[in-house]
Amino acid sequence: MSNAVAQSGRPKTQYRRRNWREYDRGLIARGDLTVWISPDLAWHGSKGTGKHGRPLTFSDMAVQTVLTLKVLYQLLLRAAQGMADSLIRLARLDWQVPHYSTLSQRQKNLAGHDPLPAAWRAAAPRHRRHGPEGARRG
Repeated sequence: MSNAVAQSGRPKTQYRRRNWREYDRGLIARGDLTVWISPDLAWHGSKGTGKHGRPLTFSDMAVQTVLTLKVLYQLLLRAAQGMADSLIRLARLDWQVPHYSTLSQRQKNLAGHDPLPAAWRAAAPRHRRHGPEGARRG
């Protein structure tokens, strides 16, 4: 045990690693990203909805999937479009990805779309804007 003291005033617990090979594998596995995309997913919208206007090209599930990537990885809509495109190509699926302008339009109309739990939202970093009058919360 070392004599290092945590901010709370208690000594820090120091763990001894006995199996370095397993520990190293665990550290490497932290960077593993596994995404499973089912080919049965209703990615494209239905042909006829019975409503006036042009039918939707993409289902709400497709739009929510890309918007979830956007929120989880803190991406811009264009970057989320690119990430979804690369994941679909890696899965060897012949699907189109919603354009960022489509995502922008459709995210307004999705009822109750909030892929980020409240606890995560509270812990999310706040962005600061700097202007001539100094820093302010954004």
